[in-house]
Order: sequence, then C-alpha cells, then structure tokens
Amino acid sequence: MEDTISKAAEAVSEAVSEAAAGADAGTSSVWETVKGYIVEYGLRLLIAMVLLFVGLKLINVFTKRIKAKKSFKKLDNTATSLLGSFMSIALKLILFLTVIAILGIPMTSVITIIGTVSLAIGLALQGSLANFAGGLMIILFKPFKLGDFIDNHTDSGTVTDMGVFYTTLTTPDNRVITVPNSLLSNATVINYSVSETRRVDLDISVAYDTDIDVAKRLLVSLCKANPLTLADPEPFVAVSSHGESAMILTVRAWCSGKDYWTLRFELLENIKKAFDAAGIEIPYNYLNVIETRK
Repeated sequence: MEDTISKAAEAVSEAVSEAAAGADAGTSSVWETVKGYIVEYGLRLLIAMVLLFVGLKLINVFTKRIKAKKSFKKLDNTATSLLGSFMSIALKLILFLTVIAILGIPMTSVITIIGTVSLAIGLALQGSLANFAGGLMIILFKPFKLGDFIDNHTDSGTVTDMGVFYTTLTTPDNRVITVPNSLLSNATVINYSVSETRRVDLDISVAYDTDIDVAKRLLVSLCKANPLTLADPEPFVAVSSHGESAMILTVRAWCSGKDYWTLRFELLENIKKAFDAAGIEIPYNYLNVIETRK
C-alpha cells in the first residue's frame, strides 16, 4: 500500500515538473514572438509617427504660405477658404496613405474600407453633397457675388453670405432666405447687379381718343425732367399695342442700377399727376350695377 502511494506521488511530481517546464517554454516562446514583432515593426512605427507629426506641421505651414500669396488673395473669401480646405485635405490624405504604407498595412484592404465608407456617407448625404457641388460651381464660375441682387424665379434678394452648402439672401423687406446651392446652380438666376445701369420699362394705358403725339411728348419730358434718368441712352416712348379698351404706350428710361426702383416709383406717380393735369384719360374697367324692381 505504501509502495503504491509512493509511486503515485512520484507520478504527480513528474507531471507537475513537466507542466512547469512546458509553461516556461510557452512563456519564452510568446516573449520571443513579441520581441520579434517589436524589432520588426517598432522601427516602422517610430518612423511612421515621426513622419505623421512632421508632415502635419509642414502641411499647415505650406497651406498658410499659399493663402498668403497675392494671386491667392485676389480670390473672394469663400473661394479662398474652400480651396485652402481642399488643399489641406488632399495633402493630409496623401500623408495618411504614406504612413499606412510604411506600417506595412495592405493598401488593398485600406482602399476597400475607404471606398465602402465613402459610399455609405455618399448615400446618407446625397442632398448635402449636391449642395456642396453646387457651391463649388458657384464659387468657380461666379454667376453672382456678395452684395448682388439676384432672382431665381422662386426667391429674390441681396446676397449676404455665400457658404459651401447654402447661400443667404436678404429681401428688401429684411427677410432672410437660405437657399440650397444645388437649386441656385441648376436654376436660371437673374443678376440685377452685374451691370452698372438698368432700364425702367413701363406700359402706360391711354384712351383711344388721346392725341398720341401730345402723350408721347409729355412722357418723354417727364423722363428727362427726373434727375435719376440718364441722358444716354435717351428716354424712349412708343405705341406698343392696341388693347381692348386702351392704347398701350411703352416708356423706357435708363438709370443707375441702384436708382432703378426710385426712378420707377417716381415716374409712375408723376405720370398720373401729369395726365390728370393735361386731361389725358387712363382707361380702367368698371362695372355698372342696375337694380330692377318688379
């Protein structure tokens, strides 16, 4: 019995010794593997970190110097900001890919991940990307600029801010309208401020028994008498159509763009007063109501 117990104890002791030896060998193997990775990738990691740090600093210095150049400053603020951002993002992307290549990460996997993420973001932000593309087109081709009065047949107002995604308009009654750039880039936009001068067009109705020559001379004299009317081109008045109940005289007078609405309002008021004084009738539709009693 004692011999059996002694043999069992020896077997257990041998098993424990073998297990301890195996554990020591396993630990040594793991440590050797870790040391191998450190030796192999440590230098790469160090180079990549230094390159990333120095590269970001150089990109910031480079973009600041580019923005400080005279040719770059000639662009408007929105274009300068947008192009500077594009340049910085492009350089940082190149730096990021270079760091990944140094670390030994397969570029195919990285490109696949970037493509998948870009597709997901693109699908989620279709409207925003369309506005971004529209803003880029507006900035590059400049159909209007800050301070211009524009009309896209839906909204009209003075351009007070041009962002990458939206353009802000302020209406004459001081309402603020935010218009997506995708709409402005795809719509027909009328820019009333691009030219220094504008023409005021008025259609004035007169009765058929009116002396046309007298009416025309009166209208021309009213245009010339207004100090806002330009002498060249001269004011123009002519019969443009025969209406159902009146002749239509078209009045055209040129003025500075900033004086357009002032001249238009003043001419309409002065024409009515002058026609009343001269006895010239401005026809209008009226309705006679006759009451019949049984």
